[in-house]
Amino acid sequence: MKQLGLAVILLLFMTPLAHAEAKGHCGEMLKEAQAAVDHGKAGHANAVAEHADAMLKHGTECEKESTAKDKVKEAMKHEQEASEHGKAGHVDIALHHAEVALKAAQEATK
Repeated sequence: MKQLGLAVILLLFMTPLAHAEAKGHCGEMLKEAQAAVDHGKAGHANAVAEHADAMLKHGTECEKESTAKDKVKEAMKHEQEASEHGKAGHVDIALHHAEVALKAAQEATK
């Protein structure tokens, strides 16, 4: 029983690291996508736009490194929308696009 508890604890601690292992521009793209979502949830429209723009810069380079180019392109398409809506002050719409972009970025970095 003690071993099962330890296994569950290890699994819980290791799960968030699955996406943290992404390196280079793809890893940075993923971090910026997550930051855009976090700021969107906090209601910070301008910060969503800033992180979305940073994500786009890394996404361009990540596309060259990645074998999941379609997912990178999808993430970038939605981050572009998140950036535009964030700059316009539409935090709810920006957040939606940032969340879709984050999911695509996570899939691209698996």
